[in-house]
Amino acid sequence: MDLSVYKNILSDSYIKKGQDAINTKHKIIDSLLYHKKLPEEGWTDKMIEDLLLELTRHTNLKNILINDMVFKRNCNIHHGCSIFDVKRLKKEEIHSDAGIIINQLANSLLSELIKLMGIKRPFECAVIPVATGMSVIFSVLTFRALKPNARYVIWSRIDQKSCFKGIVSAGFIPVIVDTKCHNGEHTTDIDCIQEHIIRIGAEKISCIVSTTSCFAPRACDNIEVIAEICDKNNIYHLINNAYGLSNRNLMKRINKASIRGRVDIFVQSTDKNLCVPVGGAIIVSFNNEIFSKFIDICSEQMSNCAAIDTAITLLHMGRKKYVELLHMGRKKYVELLDECETMYKYLKFEMLKLSNKYNERIIESPGNPISIALTLSNVPQLHLLQIGPMLYVRNVSGARVVTANERKIISNFTFERWGTHCNKCDVPYLTAAASIGIVKSDVDIFIEKLDKIFYNIYFNK
Repeated sequence: MDLSVYKNILSDSYIKKGQDAINTKHKIIDSLLYHKKLPEEGWTDKMIEDLLLELTRHTNLKNILINDMVFKRNCNIHHGCSIFDVKRLKKEEIHSDAGIIINQLANSLLSELIKLMGIKRPFECAVIPVATGMSVIFSVLTFRALKPNARYVIWSRIDQKSCFKGIVSAGFIPVIVDTKCHNGEHTTDIDCIQEHIIRIGAEKISCIVSTTSCFAPRACDNIEVIAEICDKNNIYHLINNAYGLSNRNLMKRINKASIRGRVDIFVQSTDKNLCVPVGGAIIVSFNNEIFSKFIDICSEQMSNCAAIDTAITLLHMGRKKYVELLHMGRKKYVELLDECETMYKYLKFEMLKLSNKYNERIIESPGNPISIALTLSNVPQLHLLQIGPMLYVRNVSGARVVTANERKIISNFTFERWGTHCNKCDVPYLTAAASIGIVKSDVDIFIEKLDKIFYNIYFNK
């Protein structure tokens, strides 16, 4: 903007100060678009708005929106783009397309974040506008394109429907491997996986799907050993890392697994890790050929919403969620993760006190750094299903009650004791998680409300 037009009403010193401020802002924006690095200090909302305005100002695409609210909601980036055309993204062939640029920026910022979280090996990544379950479908279809005669997928059981539905919906035959119980913790049954490989034949198995982050007492799968098995038998390895991007321990384990064996794709959710609306997934692969094939499998034209949410959030995290951590950059994100790990320990300590008070116990799950399970052994069966609704009406969400006697049928496959991740667990329990964004007051309010509910149930009040 040229401020010289105001020289008849403003002094030269005012004009110079204003022009210097505008030039400084443009330099910051230009530096971001050139380097595409996660800023050390987070941006203000005004700076992000200026960035989006700058991106859309030079677009040659016609505005087709008739409602101002829709226009603002999509930041005037509404045409979508071929975000899966890797060559187009890498070479920046269309500089005037704001959708292309925002996707490049989101992917580059995510790459910085993934490295920050512990992935040291070279990788490719992209944010796509689908939830985690659909990203699993795209992943296994990628493996089918590369290994067309393999019809089986070995799945280490995790009682969340979306991943299993993704395998079945893609047309594969799932081979379900129950977890095994060790001192109350549910871990990977490696022996069973190897037996299935021998029985079916490695050439007929497309991939093994493992999971890192889940509800306690299920632990992170033994992804390092699974990676070795996949490498030895030429089987693809897909890791469901839905919640794990925000946990450095899990990300370091993925990096270690990729060194010891093979990790072909790992997927994570944007909403669970970046506190954005549901509907985005982050795809990461250490193999350029597999990543390119994944891109080919996906649709040519898709929404920019997930990329816009991701880019905005990584530049500036919402103040309500993070209280004093108003602006998220590299330093603040590390502080946020440290706070999350601290809150996990605090939540576990408070739940342990509560379990002692009501003669219950914490199911120790050292392989699960996010979720905590508290037994409900002394709760009458009639009241088990009431705990969840009672928490919900008290504005507590995220806690989960597992009755250990539910039967679930998904795509003609029957799962006994649904929610426990195996057929042999007979102890009901409640799980709670310390995910990114949790603060001490959240824990205190949750424990206070859960204590009152337990008191009413245990003492029939």
